[in-house]
Amino acid sequence: MKYDAFAVGEGRDLGALLIQGIASIINFGIMIDEEIVGKDFREIGLRKEEVKECTFRNCDFSKADFSHTNFVESRFEDCDLSMANTANTSFKDVEFVNCKMVGIRFELCNPFLLQVGFSNCQMMLCSFYELPL
Repeated sequence: MKYDAFAVGEGRDLGALLIQGIASIINFGIMIDEEIVGKDFREIGLRKEEVKECTFRNCDFSKADFSHTNFVESRFEDCDLSMANTANTSFKDVEFVNCKMVGIRFELCNPFLLQVGFSNCQMMLCSFYELPL
């Protein structure tokens, strides 16, 4: 990724550009303060992402790969997360509202600072084995 004075002069923060460049080198994406509505993540997932202060509405994450993804202060509303791969996924202050969550193995998540909230979710066959809740 090339950084030049034009990009910085266009109001883009040099620090943000550098972080974005480093993230692209290690195949690590960053999403901050975004609202995503009606997107199908079944094939692409969110593997190795940093997701902060984002809201997902009416998205399909069924069987999506969340492995090594960090969700911070984010919210899922009316989403289908059934059978999503949560291996080494961090959920730090994440809310799930009206979501379908069948067969999710939360015990595979990163337990460090794990904080999740569920409201009116369908949570059949989810496992929280040995998690300090």
